Formats: sequence, C-alpha cells, structure tokens
Amino acid sequence: MAGSRGELIELRALVDLFLGQVRLIAGVTALIFGLGVGYLLLATPIYRATALVMVEPGQKSLLDGAEARGDSASDYARLESEVAILHSDKVLLATIREAGLMSDPEFGPRLSLIAKLRLALGVRGQGVDDPVALTAQTLERFAKAVSGKRRGQTLILEVSAESQQAEKAAWLANTLSQTYIALQLDAKVARALGARDLLQAQLDRAQQALAGSEAAIDAYLQREIAEIATETGNMALMDLADRLAASEAQRATHELTYQRADTATSVQDWAQLSAQLGDEGVASLAAQRAALQARLEAAPDADQGTVVLRQELAALDRQLAQQGASAVTDLQTQVARLAAQSRDLREELRREVLRSGLSPETLSAIYGLQQDAEIAQRQYAALLARMRDLEAQAVVQVADSRIVSEALTPQDPVAPNVPLVLAAALILGFGMGLAAALARSYFVAGIDSSQQLAEVLPVPLAATIPWVDLGSGQRSVADMVLDAPFSAYTEAFRRLRLSLEQVPHRRSGAMVILVCSAVPGEGKSAVALALARSYALGGKRTLLIDADLRRPTLARHMGLTPELGLLDYIENAQALTGGEELCRKDPRSPVVAILGQGRPEQPTDQLLHSEIFDEVLDTAREAFDVIVMDTAPLLPVVDTQYLAGHADAAIMAVRHAATAQAETREALRLLTEAGDGALPVLSVLSMDRSNRRLSRYRGYYAEYAPG
Repeated sequence: MAGSRGELIELRALVDLFLGQVRLIAGVTALIFGLGVGYLLLATPIYRATALVMVEPGQKSLLDGAEARGDSASDYARLESEVAILHSDKVLLATIREAGLMSDPEFGPRLSLIAKLRLALGVRGQGVDDPVALTAQTLERFAKAVSGKRRGQTLILEVSAESQQAEKAAWLANTLSQTYIALQLDAKVARALGARDLLQAQLDRAQQALAGSEAAIDAYLQREIAEIATETGNMALMDLADRLAASEAQRATHELTYQRADTATSVQDWAQLSAQLGDEGVASLAAQRAALQARLEAAPDADQGTVVLRQELAALDRQLAQQGASAVTDLQTQVARLAAQSRDLREELRREVLRSGLSPETLSAIYGLQQDAEIAQRQYAALLARMRDLEAQAVVQVADSRIVSEALTPQDPVAPNVPLVLAAALILGFGMGLAAALARSYFVAGIDSSQQLAEVLPVPLAATIPWVDLGSGQRSVADMVLDAPFSAYTEAFRRLRLSLEQVPHRRSGAMVILVCSAVPGEGKSAVALALARSYALGGKRTLLIDADLRRPTLARHMGLTPELGLLDYIENAQALTGGEELCRKDPRSPVVAILGQGRPEQPTDQLLHSEIFDEVLDTAREAFDVIVMDTAPLLPVVDTQYLAGHADAAIMAVRHAATAQAETREALRLLTEAGDGALPVLSVLSMDRSNRRLSRYRGYYAEYAPG
C-alpha cells in the first residue's frame, strides 16, 4: 500500500513537472513538427513502378516436347537464384547501357566539390576522368533505385524501380525486366553454342578415326588382294581391284586438273586455264586475248582506238571467265562422279571378298577392321546428330522468363510518406519536448517543487518556504516571522525548527546550525535570520553568526552598522582594547548577532580555521542554546567546508526554479564530504512561487498584506 502511494506521489510530481513546462513542450513539438513539414515541402518525391515477371521452373526449348518440372524446394531455389541474377552487376550494367543512364542527370556520375576544384585547376585524379570510377558511381545509384523479390509463394518476380519522375520509374522497371530476359536468352544460346563447339572437337577426332579405320580396310585389301584371290580362287577380285585402282587414278588426275583450273580462273591466268582444260574454244579465246593485249600495249594512250580495244579486252575476259567457270564446274562434277564410282567399287570389292571362301585368319582380320570402322561410323553419326541438334537449339531457344505485367506509370509517390512523416514528427517532437522539459527541470531550470527537491537531494526535506513580497518598512523577508506570526512563511520555520529538534547533538552545549547554499542568491541569509528569530521567539537563547567572510549581508537585513565585525575580531583580536562590541542585539527580536563587514586581506579559510574562531564558538556554546551560522556558498569557495566540522546540523537552502540540479547535488556532495558523512543535512525549498499546495490551506494561515 505504501509502495503504491509512493508511486502515485512520484507520478503526480512528474505530471506537475510537465504541466509547469507546457510552453516548452509545445514549443519543441511545434518546432520538430515544423521541421517535418519543411522536409515534406523541400523533399523530392520518389515514384516506384513494378513489373511482374513469370519465371518458368523448367528449362524451356521449342525442340523439346515436354518441360522438366521440379518440386517446391527446387522452385524456391530457382526463384532465389533468379533474384540474385537480377541484382547482379552484369544485368544492372547492361540496363544502364540500354537506358543510357551514364548521361542521365538523376543516375549519372556526379563530380564531388573536390573533384570539380581539381578539374578547374587542371589537376587530373581518380574520379575526374576515370571511366571505371564514373561507371561505379552510376551502378551504385542505380542499384539503390531498383529491387527484385519473389511475390509470396508464386513463380512471379516483382521488378521495381524508383525515380524522381513517374514515367521514368515505369520505363526503368520495364527496361530492367527486358534486359534481364534478353541476357537470360543470350546465356541459353551461348550455352548451346558452347556445347556445340565442344562437340566439334570430338567430332573432328571421330571423323579422323572413321577415315583411319576405312583407310586401314582399304590398305589391308590392297596388300592382301592377290593372296586372297589365290586363296579363294576368285579371280574377279583382281579385276575389281584393277578397276578400283584405275578409278582412283583417274579421280586423282581430274581432281588435280580441277584444282589447277580453279586457281587459274580465280587469278585470270587464261593461258594456264587453256593448258589445263585442253579446250579449243578456251584456247582460241585466250589467243585472241593475247593478240588484243599486244595491240593495246602498242597503241597510244589517248587514241580513240585504245578505248575500243579495252572494251573488247574486257568482253573477252568475261567470256573466258564464264567458260572457265563452266569448265571448272564440269571438272568438279567429274571428280564427284569418279569419287562415287570409286566408293561403289570399294564397297563391291569388300562384299565380293566377304562372299569368297576366306580362311578363318583372313576373315577374322577383315571382320576386326570392319567392326572398328562401324564403331567409328556410329560414334561419328551420333556426335554429328547431337551437334546438329545443338545448332538447331541455339537458333530456336526461348527465355525461361516472360513479362506478364508491364510496369505502369505510378500516380502517387512512395516517398516521402506524408502521413508517416507528420505522425513521426509529431511523436518525436512531443517526446523531445518531454525530454527537454525533464532536462530543463533537472539540469537547467532548477527545482520547482518540494517533491522534486526530495528526489534530487537524498536528505530530509525540512520545509518549503513560500515567496513573500517585502512590506512597507521591512528590510528583509525574515521580518515576516515577527510581523506575521500566523502566516505560512512563519509556519515553515516552525516546521524547520521541529525537524532540527529531532537531530541529536554531536557536542555538549548549544546546538550549532550551519545554513548554506550551492550558489549565491538562494536566500540563505534570510533563512538564517528567520530561523534565529523563530528560535529566539520560542524562548531559546539564540546567537546568529554571519560567517560569510567574503560577502556578509546579515547587517543589512537587520538594519545595523557594526563597529566590529567577525573578520576584524579574528584578524586583530590581540589589538582590541575591549571597548568594541563584537555582539550586537537584533533591533526587532531577542537574537544576539555577530555580524560581518569589510573584505578580508588574507585567505578566509585560514581565518575560519584559526584558534581565535574556535574560541569564539566554544564560548558561544556555553552562553547560548542555539547558534545559527550564515555561511558562504559551497561551490564558489571552500569556507563552508571548514565550518562543517563545527556544526551539529546543516541546512541547505535551494531557491525555487533557480539553481540547477547538478549544482545542488555537487554542493551536497561537498558538504557531506566536509562533515565526514556524519553531519545531518536538511534541505529547504526557499522562495517557492508555485503556492499550489498553500491554496488548499488558506483557512489555516493569517493573511498578511504588505504595507
């Protein structure tokens, strides 16, 4: 129950803190929200367009009757692989070239300020004229603007592109999709052609093996034909062998003639062509051309007859070329006919040999050679068929992906997201406003409530002293203790006295109470005077000491001008005649005061640490019941830390909404260390302007109207 009440009090204090900083919170929120609105006004809109690409899981080919299908796991792997390919530098660079993005102002390379300065100064460097670096810049920008992902569990890829222009976003998404599909098709064609080239080498070896095996059979028969004919008694074999040899010789002769005639025709050597062909028509034309050539060489260059001779020479060249080409074609036909004749004779010879009654040894040798030839023939045929298939596939390949929905021009930008940015700015602004309120309250603006003071300083909060205005004839707010004994101000000091009475004395004699603050201007002197007067009115013999040797102010608060101050007494105790009065009577109360005046000429810490000051305190302890010391601020000087050893209790005055919390904590740390951790410290919140709590108890306090 107590824990819940404590949490409620802390929550109420936090709410009060925020309510007191409403303007700051609203201002920070409005500022951040305004920045968000400014960002929306200045930000360039970004449009996104998406094209849908269907990816077929099987490898598609027009020559295959069926497509290979995979399971869901392989389909997923295939789709993920295609996404990786879509994001590859190869596809992106091809799209950049296709779309001409190197010169595009949005995606093209941009020179940095340093690069521009180098270029202006004529200094060349990396990034200024390096094509690789410039391409890398465009690639990086384009890669950030495009994306590809699988749509759910389907076989569809979403290919998206972003741009500052809606039409360009759709165009880039479609261009990227088309480039990806084109490269996919090129890869399939290249794969087929690569396999074909690999088979070509194997086909060449198979062809050589086939030719070698056929040549081995022919060589064997040529060597052994006479012996085989004698062995089998089949003399027709010799006739076939002779006919085959004659056919081969004739084919070789014609092939040589064909090659020479073809060469002569290509170089227009008509004499050589006539010699190879032995054709009278060609020979006659060649003779006519030679005679015409001789006449042309003998004729003058400017003669009209020279032009006619050249025309006739060109006509003869055309006739010779036509007859030569015809003759070469006839020779080629004859060579092919003789080759076919030789092939038929060779096959007839082989069949005739096998039909003859061969010995087992001869039959085995011929059969082995024939088997080798058949095996080589089958291998060659299989490789040739496979290579022809690959060539056909390379021509009729189709891509495994297709665009099922082209990207359309988007109507609305995807960035900036106006509702999201405004909501984020509002939430961020409100959060930063709360943080600023907390920071201002705890670190800048000071403490504005007794609950907050209790949280900041881990010492008992003895009293909250309300703010009061000086009345007519009043020199200090401490006069309220005398002028308004039933006011909230005076009641606060009674509460403070009650808290001090619960603190045990550390020494015999009078109780020494040290009144201090973290920094100047926190009202500690008024607190010290009001507390002393409250004790004196309560019947206590009370001594008030102005121990702030740097800046004594109690004399002004009491309306006195002392002849002898505490500083004078400590510095010149031996020189005093005894006629001077160190103690003065408060004109308005029974309080006895040792006041201060002037500025010290030597370090005050030495004075407060002297034997003379110790004697003054010891004498006062015996003569009074309560001694209240007004001391210097803790943070600027060290005087109060020396006085802490003499005190039985310390009061730290904290001015409402003025002193930073960090300064208050640091002052308490210094005071605690000076008192070796054994000095009881109480806190008071002075000059509280909130009056929220007091408004509930108006009937219990007597009103005091200044003046």
